[in-house]
Amino acid sequence: LIYPGGRVERFDTLKRAMAALGEAASASLRAGAHTPGAPLPPPRTRAIDTCRESDQGGKIYRAGVVEGRDVHGENFHLADHCLDERHIVEYWCKDGTLTEASFDCLDPRFASYHFTRCEDGACISSPGETTGAAGASEAGSRSAVDRQETASAMLSEAVAGHLPEIQGCYRRKAPRRRACERVRLLLEIGHGGRIRTARLLVQPRRPFRALARCVEQRARRWRLPDPGHQTTRAELAISLPCLRR
Repeated sequence: LIYPGGRVERFDTLKRAMAALGEAASASLRAGAHTPGAPLPPPRTRAIDTCRESDQGGKIYRAGVVEGRDVHGENFHLADHCLDERHIVEYWCKDGTLTEASFDCLDPRFASYHFTRCEDGACISSPGETTGAAGASEAGSRSAVDRQETASAMLSEAVAGHLPEIQGCYRRKAPRRRACERVRLLLEIGHGGRIRTARLLVQPRRPFRALARCVEQRARRWRLPDPGHQTTRAELAISLPCLRR
């Protein structure tokens, strides 16, 4: 490119400069707090070649980092962070696109998590400020519910990695016809990630009843990541294998 006055600038140099400006804008956003009452900025996207995520997607209850390279060859390393004590900026990669989006931890969409603020790059829960013995009891009870629901949401993802163990349940006495079944498994997890109980919420049709019992028995042997040193429950939707002829 030739500018007035005869100055020549290479296109790739300009491309790098524009990328640097984009990073600077993101850094400026991270450094500045969100103006109260102002709308959150719209999501921003970037085409990428490679990406690695530490939290497996846009999960506002878990602080994560994304790093990789975009289609222009520029490397990126971005961490989830708080704009202020209630707003969070979350990064995730999907289908060749890096997305940067802002969320309000107190948005009614997230009411089931009972988030109270943003801290260290994640929306977190904490008991409300109360006074008196009754208030303290209520706060403690709500805190336990907060921890349980957040742990359940995190745990339902962790369980998926243990499902291949179920395959041993259908190698013998399999029904002759081909069929599939999708069920929900309810787990109660105690200290250290140990399974205290495991049961199917709805029993499957007749060809799968023996398989269902086997699934429940095997699930009790699982040891999962400790969801937070307290007993919690988690529902997991699983697909029982298709049984061939």
